Amino acid sequence: MKPTFIRCLPLTISLIAGAAAQSLQDGLIAYYDFEETGEAGLANKAPGATDHNGVYLGDVSSIPGAGAGFSGDAAYPGAVTTNTTNRSQLLAGNALNVAKANTGATAGRGQFQVPTLTSRGTGEDGGGSMGTEFSVSAWFYVARDADNTSTAGDIIRNTVFETVLDGATNALVFDLSWATTGNNSNFVPYINTIAGTASNLPNDQWHHVLHTVTSDGTESTLNSYVNGELSATITAPTNTVDFRGINFGAHRGGGRILDGLIDEVAVWNRAMDEDEAAEVYSLGQAGLPLVPAEGDEPLFWDTNGDVAGAGGEAPSGSWADANWSADPAGAAATGVWLAGSTAVFAAGDDATGSYTVALDGTREAAEIRVQNGNVALQGGTLALAGPSVLRVVGSNGLTVSSALSASNLTARGNVTLQSAATIPGPLAAIGGTLTLADGSSFGGMSGNSTVDLASGTLTLNPAAATIAAFFGGLAENGVVV
Repeated sequence: MKPTFIRCLPLTISLIAGAAAQSLQDGLIAYYDFEETGEAGLANKAPGATDHNGVYLGDVSSIPGAGAGFSGDAAYPGAVTTNTTNRSQLLAGNALNVAKANTGATAGRGQFQVPTLTSRGTGEDGGGSMGTEFSVSAWFYVARDADNTSTAGDIIRNTVFETVLDGATNALVFDLSWATTGNNSNFVPYINTIAGTASNLPNDQWHHVLHTVTSDGTESTLNSYVNGELSATITAPTNTVDFRGINFGAHRGGGRILDGLIDEVAVWNRAMDEDEAAEVYSLGQAGLPLVPAEGDEPLFWDTNGDVAGAGGEAPSGSWADANWSADPAGAAATGVWLAGSTAVFAAGDDATGSYTVALDGTREAAEIRVQNGNVALQGGTLALAGPSVLRVVGSNGLTVSSALSASNLTARGNVTLQSAATIPGPLAAIGGTLTLADGSSFGGMSGNSTVDLASGTLTLNPAAATIAAFFGGLAENGVVV
């Protein structure tokens, strides 16, 4: 339900208490950003990946512009050039362009398969890369081409992803699916061919879907999140959910091809939670990739050199000093900060108290992550780039009194900003409690929060789109302008 803000110093946003706030890269086994053209555009870019590369279903060169590395076209001709579609609106860099053709169920190009993405494995291989609990995520943009006039179901329907080859029978029986029901915009989730609640999603817009599957050993439960919000929950016997490969942009047999764009496809071998679903959605809304570019590797706060740990219960110190380690345990030699890295507080597990880190000048980071204690950043300017995340695990806390510079912001967990932040991009508020200084300003807000506007003023620009992607609850006792 979308909240209604009244229009009428610190501002407090109280959020749904989150769990451990895992990194979105935990358990990520496949990630496709489609930046390059050709087969290179289907390479698995999950950190450390050595397999799960995609393969086109058909000769992608037979339809100009189809496939990965698509940089946008306001008048894309498609398979037949009589009519065009506007495919100029991209999400996060280049995308996968899937061009549906009218001449047959599998005649389009750009759709691809990853045959090594398999479930628990009761079939020949005896194993599975995804297991019984997993998640599949994708952004998609349907741009229907008027040249496609067929009434055949296997041509007019649109599929974002669907599994292929049942593990037990080796038949084309889908165990997981996200596709339309016909020549419409009604997308339906499936698990073991059992349908869930449909979502009507308008064409010519980017939408996000995340399917998460859990199992108690007997029953598997699919939670389908659409645009960051839980849309459907369905169950099926675990021993029937067993597949060999996933098609993206096509159904199990290669037909029902999507007419449009796909981007930021990701697969985890664990089930994501609702906060993570909201965070993945918020990243895409901000035009940010799920996996940031190289150069933001984590550095751990460590004030005691190569002695294990961070330096005690309250390891206060200066950001500028050699208080940073690449070793999560803190047992390696320390060095100075590398601009653009992710700052993790702290090394080891001994920093359980409250401690202060003094900034001088401007310090650049991709993310601030607090996994131990209550951290206060004071002085100077904290400049966030890329994902721009302030992430706090569990009951720990982060207080930033330093000036904050970012183009957008995601806050997860217990975060306090003591200086008014003016950020042109959106705020994604997820989990825990977020406290903002009076006079803060953002380019909209998204997330799954319960918001308490505690007699403060928050400016969201532009006003017409302030909370278009926000679906939390609201205690109406503050001012939003």
